[in-house]
Amino acid sequence: MKAFWPKKLSHLQQRELIGAGQYGLVYRVFNPELDTHTVIKLIEVQQENLQNARKRFLREIKSLNRVRSEHIVRMLNSWVEPDFLAFEMEFIQGTSLDRLQVPLSRIPYSRKEKFILDLVEQLCQGLADLHCQDLVHRDLKPSNILIQLKEVAEHSSPENILQELLDRPDFLVKITDLGLVRDLSASASITGTKEFIGTAAYVAPEQAKGEKISPATDLYSLGVVWYELITGKNPFYQKNILKTIEAHLTLEPPAINLFVPEFPLDLNHIVMLLLQKDPKLRYFTAQRLKSTLEERRKPPEEQRFQLQNILPPPDTYRQKAEFSCERCFRRVQEQLKERDVLLVVDPDPDFLSGCFSHLGEQKGETD
Repeated sequence: MKAFWPKKLSHLQQRELIGAGQYGLVYRVFNPELDTHTVIKLIEVQQENLQNARKRFLREIKSLNRVRSEHIVRMLNSWVEPDFLAFEMEFIQGTSLDRLQVPLSRIPYSRKEKFILDLVEQLCQGLADLHCQDLVHRDLKPSNILIQLKEVAEHSSPENILQELLDRPDFLVKITDLGLVRDLSASASITGTKEFIGTAAYVAPEQAKGEKISPATDLYSLGVVWYELITGKNPFYQKNILKTIEAHLTLEPPAINLFVPEFPLDLNHIVMLLLQKDPKLRYFTAQRLKSTLEERRKPPEEQRFQLQNILPPPDTYRQKAEFSCERCFRRVQEQLKERDVLLVVDPDPDFLSGCFSHLGEQKGETD
């Protein structure tokens, strides 16, 4: 898409083109009325081949108007004109997550665990705020995840920004680019029923097949992002887009512990649940996942997992060979010796009964 600037936006100063794609142009500008930098996204709508892009743009404006969340980039203004569409968003000082992936992959898990869990919890809240408005993002990926960090130098390297993030708890995660958002309450979709839409490396199987989507579609993408942050590898990456999509449909992700042996068993189960092919087996809602992670991060003396509330029914989740019940049982028994309570996700009723009994013995009570 060629660069252009409408006269109606001439009051915005210091224009800098920072992005251009199929669905619009993105400028960083200075808004003298607000006395701050903002971001303008706009599209020229006179070309016939941009009609679908125009519909998506209007839907993004509508969606941003509906959502009020500190974890979704905030819209400040919008313009719907005969020759162009545009909206103004807050400018996020910091970086996008994709810039941090390479340096993050070089850092030991123990050093980056807190940062990753913080980030995932904030993403959960952003997704929960979208989902409660019947909106599904459909394109959650590192480049659409912004990390706001105040007082960071504008041209800092990804390595320097990452070091700041690992040492400071005050960063804020924001989801951006609602151009592919699906309104579940709308009567019709912009795309055809069987049309693929999204980003191949992070797309959920049902989305890749053009089937019905749901909030669980975003949770699958979150699972891929989370897996990538832990291991430094995308679990479904192949040499081309078609093979990558096929991997989402047919291949199981390699066990995280193959790459990160110290990765906690309970978190491993959660990530693997998010990556289930069948959306009904992913179990978690964004809010439930956030609550589970918050509970897990409490001091040991305050932890109180309600296992019966976070375990899926026994017949709805089946472990893969490398996470068989027997192996899980041995590892859980070892970890139970070190913690008062452990989040366990496993399908075997007898195994669960034993876990509850063991937990009750450790706490001097029965759940």
